[in-house]
Amino acid sequence: MRGILSVASTARPLTPAAYQEVSVGSVAVGLTLASAQGCQLAVIRFEAGPVRYRVDGGVPSTTVGMVGNDTDEEVLSSLEAQNFQAIRTSVTNGTLHVTYLK
Repeated sequence: MRGILSVASTARPLTPAAYQEVSVGSVAVGLTLASAQGCQLAVIRFEAGPVRYRVDGGVPSTTVGMVGNDTDEEVLSSLEAQNFQAIRTSVTNGTLHVTYLK
């Protein structure tokens, strides 16, 4: 047929494979991926104090990086999760609730 592209779907649903809770303080921290080997995505839910984060391998500071506020959610690729680092931006530590999906 002309003008129609037919692609067979090989997509399969992702399933939760691991969970991690990370406290974000005054020193930048990353995600521990040992329990999430082979995961395709990481879903992060921000809680408590505000944080700044980077997924490009750079180190965030209290003024540099993307902002993550209480109840925000971010979906990261495997590479972004490996490069993820966060730091708090106030006196209150932040908490990250991370679910890894395979």
